[in-house]
Amino acid sequence: GIAGADPHDPPRSAPYPRASIDFTSPAKRIHDAARTLGHRPFALPMALNFRDDSRPLCILCNTCEGYPCRIEAKNDLTATVLRQAQTQGLEIRAGVIAKRLVSDGARVRELECVDGETGEDYVFTGSRYIVAGGALQTPALLLRSGLGATPGGRWVGRRLMRHCNAVVTGVFRKRTNPEGTFHKQLCFTDFYDDMRDRFGTATGTIQDIYTPARQVIEHHAPPGLRWAAGWLTAFMQNLLCIAEDDPRVDNRVTLGEPDRFGVAAPRVDHEYCAADYERRDYLVARARRVLQVAGAWTTRVYEIDSFSHGVGSVGMASTPEQGALDAQCKVWGMDNLWVPDGSAFSTSSGVNPSLTIAANALRVTPAMIATNA
Repeated sequence: GIAGADPHDPPRSAPYPRASIDFTSPAKRIHDAARTLGHRPFALPMALNFRDDSRPLCILCNTCEGYPCRIEAKNDLTATVLRQAQTQGLEIRAGVIAKRLVSDGARVRELECVDGETGEDYVFTGSRYIVAGGALQTPALLLRSGLGATPGGRWVGRRLMRHCNAVVTGVFRKRTNPEGTFHKQLCFTDFYDDMRDRFGTATGTIQDIYTPARQVIEHHAPPGLRWAAGWLTAFMQNLLCIAEDDPRVDNRVTLGEPDRFGVAAPRVDHEYCAADYERRDYLVARARRVLQVAGAWTTRVYEIDSFSHGVGSVGMASTPEQGALDAQCKVWGMDNLWVPDGSAFSTSSGVNPSLTIAANALRVTPAMIATNA
């Protein structure tokens, strides 16, 4: 990345360790159109290895979005933190389902689990318990464990957020990426604060995003139009609009029916409010204009109905009357239980939460270590 390139960049103590690479041709198309409109596009900070030749270098393929990297050029958890932690004693148990935490007063004593393949029950014990199952599974585990009765427990499961997102697709007269190259490089935040005075929240961001594979487009197209939709894939370019959504108490995770192991699955109730849609539509209109200036002869909007950006549902707060976690992500009323994942967020902001989740986990780790658990 390039420190300071984002108009809304917070202060930094040092530059990024590696500079961004040049924009590939699809990203440059969007960059030039945005600049024509007076926007300030910048290179997304990417956790990809473009320059350190002591490890596999990114080959700029077009399968980065949504797939593991076959050559391990992504600086993701698998290639970095987890691998290093395994040399320090970390053991990964794949396919194991956490059933419930067993507590005794203010301390968690054990974690009951079941093997998802064999059905064998496990019990794990330790001095510290860290829950990081995401905005859906973390509150479900806490609720199954009876931790809704902690001082801030009434907030467990509530204020679930996921952003109000949409993809704007532009269809061009020429192929948009004939080289089949990487191009998720670009973002602009010019509209980030445009609605803050009205709603008290960010509006959001717009960024470049890949076109799904032809097979995916064909699968979701109406019958009779699948071949044509697949053929058009080569002429598409997309912008992702990420709009902040409100932390509404009625958007929540509760417990549903038990599965075959007797573990109650999370049940989700979620509905966007009018302000969420207004922020999203505001970004969509501006993304459409960028694509039109870039050369698109028509555009279409696709709403995103997933929890890939799920946050909230437990929540940090300065008092247990306002959230289930303290400022160090420790559960109010518990001495040895922390929740440092996305469910700790109190707002969703208007950006992809991945790096903020990682940064917050790094922030609170020293406090976990220092606690006499």
